[in-house]
Amino acid sequence: MASFAPGERLFGTTPGHCDCGTPLGSAHDASSPPRDDPEIEAARLRRKGWGEAKIARAIEQRAEAKSRPPRPRAEPEVTSLRVWRELIEAVLASRATPSLGLVLHGMDHPNDFEDFPVSGRERIARKRLSETVLASMRDDTLYDFVR
Repeated sequence: MASFAPGERLFGTTPGHCDCGTPLGSAHDASSPPRDDPEIEAARLRRKGWGEAKIARAIEQRAEAKSRPPRPRAEPEVTSLRVWRELIEAVLASRATPSLGLVLHGMDHPNDFEDFPVSGRERIARKRLSETVLASMRDDTLYDFVR
């Protein structure tokens, strides 16, 4: 597994703890294993290197959270693929940086943001940037969009 290179910076792009419903990687949503099944979730967490006690706690906390009634709140506006594409194009056109990287990472805990390996890198030239490419992004792969 690769990690971030020297000089690369990691920033969260959501004001909260979750960017649930992001269209990035949405082409894979239907094939993603459901997180409602405790056995599937436990297997996924084991692959991430979690211990049994931590897995049991996480599954228990998730079940408790699901049993609580939802808090009333306004639905956050989901940023469209078009907006993501336009943002990447604007950053690259500004010439402020030679590239912009995006990585999708499902976080089970706020500290997951600080330390996680990327499973691969894909370099994408600006002329190949499209909403289809953005919808096809895979978790934990760093997509490096370049001028």
